Amino acid sequence: MKETILSIITVNFNNNRGLINTLESVKQQSFTSYEHIIIDANSSDGSKETIIQYAKETTHLTYWISEPDNGIYYGMNKGIEQAHGEYLYFLNSGDCLKEDVLSQIQFDGTQYIYCDITVILPDNYKLHRDIQ
Repeated sequence: MKETILSIITVNFNNNRGLINTLESVKQQSFTSYEHIIIDANSSDGSKETIIQYAKETTHLTYWISEPDNGIYYGMNKGIEQAHGEYLYFLNSGDCLKEDVLSQIQFDGTQYIYCDITVILPDNYKLHRDIQ
């Protein structure tokens, strides 16, 4: 079996709409050497049901949990503890991957990978930021 290159860690709390968008952006990727880990902080807005449905639709979801925790960084650390990939990618609920972006990354042993971001504001106004 091929080794998992990428562990995508998604942390969520009461952001079901954002979580749905995040999961859709992950499902649209052609890159397949990843696992997806979702840490939910005991949401009460339908997020748990969304995760259960996502688990039925993909084999990439290797771990998920919905329980109270002590905040976003606590959730990120729980995700790290479950990760098996060579690289970690924090894609929180509400964040979305650009179309097929994972297939464009050269996983060549580089220690850090970063990218540009586009912030979508109300009224679909897009603010692009180059990270240098």
